[in-house]
Amino acid sequence: MVPETSQIRNLTDADRPGVRIAAVRNHGSMNELLRHIKQAQLIYAETPESTFDLIRTGQADVMASTRLNLLGFSPKLPGSHVLQKPYGANINGIVVPKGDVGRLAHANDFVEEAKASGAVQKFIQRGGTPGVTVAAPGEAE
Repeated sequence: MVPETSQIRNLTDADRPGVRIAAVRNHGSMNELLRHIKQAQLIYAETPESTFDLIRTGQADVMASTRLNLLGFSPKLPGSHVLQKPYGANINGIVVPKGDVGRLAHANDFVEEAKASGAVQKFIQRGGTPGVTVAAPGEAE
């Protein structure tokens, strides 16, 4: 997420010397972000709220977090916007006992049918969760 006056439009724009990126210390999303950031300065806070305060007060130029968190904070910073292209994804899965090929096949078939039929998208809409998308049938992301 970037403030209204920011010229940053993507991750490449953000990874420049002098750009300060606020992020939650030890958050899972940091593992992926660290793979992409080579030049920008990371500024850590302990919670999403304190990370938001860094961008709100001008101590950071960008706030990195999950899309869901960013969409929740964006209305609190007038004119801000969440960058369109994410740097990672939160992927949900179903676990079956190791070696149970039959259950794995059944779980995969169930998930693929739920995605293809639109059921997953309907559940997301009914839950009112912004920023969550469904992977296309046959894809994990």
